Amino acid sequence: MYKPIFDKLDAQAAKQLAELDKSYLWSRKYQKQDFTEKFVIPGFVYIIGLFVILNYGVKYRVYLQYVKHGRKSDLADRFDIDLEDVESYPASVFEEYVEKKKKDG
Repeated sequence: MYKPIFDKLDAQAAKQLAELDKSYLWSRKYQKQDFTEKFVIPGFVYIIGLFVILNYGVKYRVYLQYVKHGRKSDLADRFDIDLEDVESYPASVFEEYVEKKKKDG
């Protein structure tokens, strides 16, 4: 009596599970550990790398703008950059500083 109804519901459930098996996030094949290893950890590494690159790039740009054009940015105060301290300049900015000093006399 219940067998035809059960078979129909079981076929629908199997169809839904088969569709979910194609997904990376909801599949029975991919577990919590796979999600952590393939999404969370690379995501954190990407965010940290992006922060480091942007932080270095902004500081470099602040130094370079000060040396080339004499512009003092508000970002220098936010990053606690002492633009008058020539010893703290990155190597490439220091080279620009030396070239500018040679040109100026």
